[in-house]
Amino acid sequence: MLNASEKHLISGDYDLAAFLAEQASQLFLKYKVFTLTGEVPRTHYIRDLLQILAKILKIENKISDYVRENRSLLIRLEEAYVASRYLLRRYEREETE
Repeated sequence: MLNASEKHLISGDYDLAAFLAEQASQLFLKYKVFTLTGEVPRTHYIRDLLQILAKILKIENKISDYVRENRSLLIRLEEAYVASRYLLRRYEREETE
């Protein structure tokens, strides 16, 4: 999915590139949680998934720092998921990269 996101970025389809990047991130994090616990988290928010994984791996401080430092980027990534379904939101190349 991340490869598809990169292809859409190159071709100028930024909305789809952003959505696919979010999906790749979300599904990767859910996969990691599932392989460690056998359970699939019931959230779509990247920041929540990172915190869940951090608790499982007992690295809350490290992940909390990462989330804090990259908060606006993670929020924009999460918005790509919501916007693809409910909003008319256009993404520019700089945002998608």
